[in-house]
Amino acid sequence: MLSRRLFIQSRASSVSTKFSWDEVRDYYKHKYHNGTSERNGKGEVFKMVLPPPNVTGVLHIGHALTVTVEDAICRFQRLNDRNVEWIPGFDHAGIATQTAVEKMLWKTRRVRRHELSSDDFLEHCLDWKEVREKEISNQLRQLGTTLDWSRPFYTMNNKFKTAVNTAFVQLEKDGLIYRDKRIINWCPSLRSAISNEEVDLTPVGGSVTIPNPKGGMRKVKVGVMYKVRYKLVDRRHGDPEYLEVATTRPESVFADTALAVNPKDPRFFGFIGRFVKNPMSEEQIPVIPSELVDPDLGTGVLKVTPACSPVDYRIYSDSAEEFKRKMRLIPVTDDAGNLTKFAGKFEGLDRFDAKEKVVKFLTRIEAFGGEEKVEKTVLPICSRSGDLCEGRLMDQWFLRTKELNTNVLERLEKGEIKIDPDYGRFALSDWLENHEPWCLSRQLVWGHRIPAYFDDSGNYFSAIDLDEAEEKSGIPKEKLTQDPDVLDTWFSSALIPIVVGANWPKTRAVGQKPPIDLMETGHDITGFWVARMLILCYGLTGKLPFDKISLHGMIRDSEGRKMSKSRGNVIDPLFLINGASLNYMIKDLKESNLPEEELASAIKLISKDYPKGIQKYGPDVLRFVLLRRDVQAKDVPVDLIPLAEEGFKFGNKLANMTKYVDLVCTANAERSKPKWKIEDKWIKSRLKRTAQIFYNNMSEAKTHPAFEAVFQFILNDICDTYLESTKKALWQKDPARLAAIRSTLVECVEISLKMWSTFMPMVSNYLLDHSKNLENRAAIEFEEIVSDFDAAASNSLDRNVRTAQNIITALRAVRARLGFSEKTPLSATVMSRTLDKKFIEDLGEFVENTGNIRLRKMETEKDVSENINVVTVPGTDIILVLDLDNEDPEISAKIRNQLHERLRSSKKRIEQLQALIKKYSNYANHLKERENLTKGEENQLKKHEGKVKQSERALQSQLLELEKLEGILKSLRKENEED
Repeated sequence: MLSRRLFIQSRASSVSTKFSWDEVRDYYKHKYHNGTSERNGKGEVFKMVLPPPNVTGVLHIGHALTVTVEDAICRFQRLNDRNVEWIPGFDHAGIATQTAVEKMLWKTRRVRRHELSSDDFLEHCLDWKEVREKEISNQLRQLGTTLDWSRPFYTMNNKFKTAVNTAFVQLEKDGLIYRDKRIINWCPSLRSAISNEEVDLTPVGGSVTIPNPKGGMRKVKVGVMYKVRYKLVDRRHGDPEYLEVATTRPESVFADTALAVNPKDPRFFGFIGRFVKNPMSEEQIPVIPSELVDPDLGTGVLKVTPACSPVDYRIYSDSAEEFKRKMRLIPVTDDAGNLTKFAGKFEGLDRFDAKEKVVKFLTRIEAFGGEEKVEKTVLPICSRSGDLCEGRLMDQWFLRTKELNTNVLERLEKGEIKIDPDYGRFALSDWLENHEPWCLSRQLVWGHRIPAYFDDSGNYFSAIDLDEAEEKSGIPKEKLTQDPDVLDTWFSSALIPIVVGANWPKTRAVGQKPPIDLMETGHDITGFWVARMLILCYGLTGKLPFDKISLHGMIRDSEGRKMSKSRGNVIDPLFLINGASLNYMIKDLKESNLPEEELASAIKLISKDYPKGIQKYGPDVLRFVLLRRDVQAKDVPVDLIPLAEEGFKFGNKLANMTKYVDLVCTANAERSKPKWKIEDKWIKSRLKRTAQIFYNNMSEAKTHPAFEAVFQFILNDICDTYLESTKKALWQKDPARLAAIRSTLVECVEISLKMWSTFMPMVSNYLLDHSKNLENRAAIEFEEIVSDFDAAASNSLDRNVRTAQNIITALRAVRARLGFSEKTPLSATVMSRTLDKKFIEDLGEFVENTGNIRLRKMETEKDVSENINVVTVPGTDIILVLDLDNEDPEISAKIRNQLHERLRSSKKRIEQLQALIKKYSNYANHLKERENLTKGEENQLKKHEGKVKQSERALQSQLLELEKLEGILKSLRKENEED
């Protein structure tokens, strides 16, 4: 008969030779078609949409988090017998895709978008979209997702085109969409307007790096106030020669049409209504009053450039007619950020090049009063391109948000919309409380053309198509011209729930149940997307598109840094799935659209973080990596390789656990009447509690608590505790005990693997399908599992088992300290005032089977002050008094031999430490005798003194251990003498 040790080694080696991760993945791929043929339930429909990835490039690890979380939710719903429709899609991503294509054209052909016709550029965008859509589809399939690929959507197909046009026309008819001339945010790099939400107000110091119109990036000077002098036209006795203005934009002086002062500022009472001379245009401009001027800012005089600044435009709009008639609206920059024709000899100059030249000009005509640095200035940076935005007065399309936002906010406050976690509720409320109009129009090629048609007089007619425009206007279609601008991408994305979920506008009536059961997405787009879906869909249908929202956090690297290509920490999920050498990862970086200035830094960082590349781990390990942390925290730090190693090892543990079930079942081929033990009752109670936690959390789309509960149950409860307690019965081939263990293990492993299949589906299904003793159930009756769960009894039982585990852990620590192997049987007396007197009766055998220690008896009081063989159990009042003089002479002799061996080892270590102390003390003393030590010698002295202290601490610890060992041996000799 095999010894216990050899038996376990044989079992482990047989598992490791048969289990293959590649085989797992191939099996899943062929049987389940990478998840697409996973069985759906027979119950009610559960509908979700995957937040559509932008067709700007391939998916990164952040997208993989979204997919993994949502796939787990959908797998749980199937496990709960729901008929799941999880629909994939792709977003045309107007600005983002156009920018990516522009970068590609510049990198590969050194061609700018404006050097191509609109049709040619559009062809490049379409080609780009086709390639990226295939790449993203391949990535999603390799992740093993259970998406419904029978009905993918694309936000710029004909169905969406109809929906977008219908929505625009309806909202314009309702007076919610309108055209107006306002100061908007203009991005010169994109040559398009952008919304306020797409502008990052960024504090910067003396310079900022932005895109260069000629290609690449450039650093420009910012954070400087330039003092410009405006001569008084009708100067009177005692007047200064000029009024001085402090501005960051001297290049815009030519467009100034007034100076403004606060009417309450006594310094300027006598100048209101008078005129000064614009030093660049030489026009006379008025000095006007405005309470918007801050008297403490700069010189207290504000230059008014109403076609360039929202504040200036408001000053212009609020001015009395007598002043307004004397002011003009002069544009400062054109589409590309160059000065307009009104700048005279500076026309066509880049805004930053012009600044330097204008300052020189103002200096030459004695209109420049010097410059002053500003410690920090806040700049409007385009979140899409990184360029510095310009304010421009332009006709654009806007959506009134007050009514729409208020309607949705009321439903949120009434609890009709549930959002988790709580921070999402606050973010959504903040967004909805902002009633600024949404600028809808973009001056791009790629996107939905605005369905508005103009006649020769500039009148417009919103219509679904040209035929309807002709009908509405009564003007022949040949004389109508469609607006060349396109809509903000988020407008079409906001319609996804009703278009995909309810087939709107073909089906106008949206049912009582929301079209989407759950909206799950990243918290960073709570406003951009979630809020806009709510307001637009509600505004169009009068019904909420969804009433449950679940948000996840943003992936950060192990140092808490945001994922960014330029940092070299953005990882393609396929790298972790299929493996990637460092050379391949560098090649991937070089083929990206990363600017050359950032490429070298990114390569350096990725070489540091992944010097050997990334080995192949497979989709399940990727899922483990992403779900191991709290995914609903705002930031989700992921230390990729250590977590991947943990997931890889856990998968192997699952295989070993399943193999152990098969071994138990084989050993119990002849059925016997089961002999039940307390550990069987305990593990079943733990299963019920775990199933309850799993079900409750997954029902609320809380993946992490559910993941953690099942993970800890399998790892700690089944593998580290229950399995260990059963090995003796397996080794001894106890038929009655094996019958109970078999029944218990099959139930616990089968259900736990099925729950775990929501998180690591490939390995879980593989193991369930390949075990002859486990059933791969399609669904789980959770109510049946937890129906007789007694929480109070479970808590009491769990406390006792945890106490037994703590005793085993404390004794294992003693074994390690005294040099006793796990195979050496020990015995002890238990002392405790709080422990149930039935503890040894109930759990003594469990402790002996698991920790190889026999608990002889239990006492409440005993004087142990003189007893050296005492072990305290941390976190309890339990004291264990070891009985090292075993009844078995062979075991007793073995214990003594191990103690003597430990004693010899301890004495040897003491001698080594004493020698080290002497050695480093001599080194230190030798240096101390010298005068005027060099810096290097001072460092050596510190190093030697540190070694002395370190060795002295270790020596004290070793002397204490020696004293303990000698005391134990002395007590054993005394007991023998007494006997």
